[in-house]
Amino acid sequence: MNLIEISGTLTEREEVRFTPAGIQVFEGTFHHRSELTEAGRIRTLEYDFPAISFGGTAERLNALPLGKELTLKGFLAPRSMKSRRLIVHITEYI
Repeated sequence: MNLIEISGTLTEREEVRFTPAGIQVFEGTFHHRSELTEAGRIRTLEYDFPAISFGGTAERLNALPLGKELTLKGFLAPRSMKSRRLIVHITEYI
């Protein structure tokens, strides 16, 4: 199973673009900060992560202002067929 749900603040967004098939693309960067318990101790996590989305979800994400905090749902996949770097593919958000 490959599902992800993560909160983040939109910090960067690329120019709106379209696939060759005319589907709108969102590409941006989110900042995540949280505290979790690991091995009985509190661990603070803070990092940026890249994300991408297509279609109607991309159109709505492209319209959001920077600084907007969201809960993202989707999956992880390599950035491209030749890459091993993972990127969050957003399928929905709150």
